[in-house]
Amino acid sequence: MNKGVNHIASFHTSPPAWKGRNEGKIESVCKEFDSLFLSYLLKIMRKTIPKSGLLEGGIGEGILTDIIDQNLAIELSKREGLGLSSLLRETMRGEGVVGVKRSNLPLWSQGVLLQAYREPLESKIPLGALNRLRRYDHLIIDTATSHNLSPNLIRAIIVQESGGEPRALSPKGAKGLMQLLDGTSKELGVIDPFNPEENIRGGCKYLRLLIDGFDGDLQKALAAYNAGPQVVKKYGSLPPIKETREYVKGVLNYKTLFDLIYPSP
Repeated sequence: MNKGVNHIASFHTSPPAWKGRNEGKIESVCKEFDSLFLSYLLKIMRKTIPKSGLLEGGIGEGILTDIIDQNLAIELSKREGLGLSSLLRETMRGEGVVGVKRSNLPLWSQGVLLQAYREPLESKIPLGALNRLRRYDHLIIDTATSHNLSPNLIRAIIVQESGGEPRALSPKGAKGLMQLLDGTSKELGVIDPFNPEENIRGGCKYLRLLIDGFDGDLQKALAAYNAGPQVVKKYGSLPPIKETREYVKGVLNYKTLFDLIYPSP
């Protein structure tokens, strides 16, 4: 699924049969939703700052904090809020598109909302790998795009192969971010497989050749990247090799996560 906070859905709804009825209830429900969501965001934000000494360690601290957050959320929702209530109101009335777009949200809330959305997704990727991967973002995007590949697919392969470690060396002799064997590196013109730029360029070129060679079948191409093209050709499908099947599954799972974290424009 290639959607994120700025395009969660893209389908239209038909005007409901009850359009125009119970306007007061619609308004109340939408405002309540906005205040509840704001309260949730405030709790997330509060975890990132040190605790004050007010009632610290006492049972009253949590109660007082919740009361403050709830009342602040209610007051904010009465004013500008997150803009979610107006979008929900339009949807319930059948007047708009179902979805939340960042462009519809107040500027102050966009960063908070995006981070709240990304945090649970990023937690599923090894923290060290994610941090290392960010160093090579420009290389990944530029090189993947030039080979007509998804940058998120390359991110996924790098995490699965090396955890974003440019000096990674496997027992079989595969090297660097995208774990290129010496023979493959030579065929691709990669002189130093431990050089991130050369490694990503070679890995992208090789993956493009595999995808084209297997008529666009991504699963077969990924299996060939792991086990070799001849093995995949021998079976004519995904090889019945546990390591290869887990590799393909792992890459596709990571790609799904990256598609949500870094949605295409």
